[in-house]
Amino acid sequence: MPRFGDKEKGDGNKALRITKTPCNSAANSLDVNSSLDPDIVFVEKDVLTPQKVADHLSTTVQGEMGECPVRAMPDSVMLQILGYLSVKDVCRAACVCRGWNHLVREKPIWRVVDLSPYKINLVNLRKLVFAYFSDSLRKLSLGGFLSSVKNTECISDSLLQELGNRCPKLQELCITRADLSKASSSNLPSKLLTLKLISCNYPTFWLTAAFKQSKLDSLRHLDMTGSNGFGFRDLESITPAPMTSVLALKLRSCYRISSRGACRIADNLPNLQELDLSKVALTNEALQKIGSNLTHLKILNLHQCTNSENVLFDLHHLSPLKHLEELDVTTDPDNSLGSHSTTFDGNVLVGLVNTLTKLKSLLVSKNEHFTEDLVQRVKNGCVMPPGESDAKSVWKIGFYPQDKLIKVAQQQAH
Repeated sequence: MPRFGDKEKGDGNKALRITKTPCNSAANSLDVNSSLDPDIVFVEKDVLTPQKVADHLSTTVQGEMGECPVRAMPDSVMLQILGYLSVKDVCRAACVCRGWNHLVREKPIWRVVDLSPYKINLVNLRKLVFAYFSDSLRKLSLGGFLSSVKNTECISDSLLQELGNRCPKLQELCITRADLSKASSSNLPSKLLTLKLISCNYPTFWLTAAFKQSKLDSLRHLDMTGSNGFGFRDLESITPAPMTSVLALKLRSCYRISSRGACRIADNLPNLQELDLSKVALTNEALQKIGSNLTHLKILNLHQCTNSENVLFDLHHLSPLKHLEELDVTTDPDNSLGSHSTTFDGNVLVGLVNTLTKLKSLLVSKNEHFTEDLVQRVKNGCVMPPGESDAKSVWKIGFYPQDKLIKVAQQQAH
């Protein structure tokens, strides 16, 4: 019997066929002994392709083991499984077969999209928007190139306009490490409830156009963490009158806010429930404004706030915040901020937390102003295990009647 490459005798027709080909030959280089007949597989030379081999394997396995379990799954189950994958893996799954490609295009998979871990330029981002984005999108996170040497960005006017047209129900937009000067805020989607501009290059008055055109009338949460270009003048421009819709404002590390900005917030955002002024220079006047005007506050973060007056913070000004549930007054543990680092009277803090009946969590630094003796004077308080990085520098105190705290207290008693 002729082998591969041998010439057939007779009519002069050269080796157009392989009459017999061992399944483990070097020409095929496939380990299929466990699935194919161990004898001989008869194939034709002009149809020996990887697809034919794969089809043969699939048919053989299906014949021996029944239908493939993955193919037998209902589409609803497959959609739930695909929903746990990252965007990169979902796009890869779309290349497996036509059936998966069809499933990947289903709207529920693209309800929450996080692209922040990836460096995607505008060209590829537009392709993704045109291929998969629709009115099902509710939350979108984008990562920029602010720390990259590439001369590109993740946003533009045309992209923001396309998002507004294709995704009219988009509720949350998060942009990280981007140069916002590449686009205008007037092109932002108009139904946003949450806007996060994290560590971005923020041009002065960038948000003003969006507020003037009523693009952000529905806004509930604004997070400007790390975008230190945002300052007092921006607050003035976006709050010409009191805004009752905004419920959460995070200005962590926005050093341009200063005490004037904190007073502006207290005067014009009366319904705030969460306020983060970490690493912002404040005064006792600002604390008094916050305490008297923001009576709906549930979360107040004053982590590493500096005192521009270089005097003790009078935390008693916060006593009117009867709905407060979380309070962070931690300071710099290494005092690297110098003589202007936040200081307060520990006795005043104890008196404050004992009057805040709804307080659930208190974070306070371990220093000469707040010692273990003062911790024992906190009524209904229980020291909770903080994170490993804070174990030596921060007291994390929780308040009854929380089930978790009760369990912690029982463990400590034993």
